[in-house]
Amino acid sequence: PVHTTTTCVVAVRSVGASALRVSGIELDSKDFAVDASACVGQDVAPGRRCTLVVRFTPTWSGDRVADLTVHHNVPGPAAFVELTGRGGSCFAPARRSQLRNARSGIAR
Repeated sequence: PVHTTTTCVVAVRSVGASALRVSGIELDSKDFAVDASACVGQDVAPGRRCTLVVRFTPTWSGDRVADLTVHHNVPGPAAFVELTGRGGSCFAPARRSQLRNARSGIAR
């Protein structure tokens, strides 16, 4: 329903040999909000993860899509996750996206 908030979780996992540091996040939709306090500024040890809590509050009916960008210390571009929302449901895709790096990496 419109103006009803639902929550989904995006896990950011360090898959490399060294710690992953999340330096910031960006979100390109006002229908979604993110609590990144468990990740931003934290060192995520190899094999461990931190959690981004995504809240979806649609302002009108219909499908919504947003890109959640995760900035990090891994060389190369930032990672991103495409979020979708419909009605009162929030979804992060089931597929895993990963940046490849010999020393550290990120996976969703």
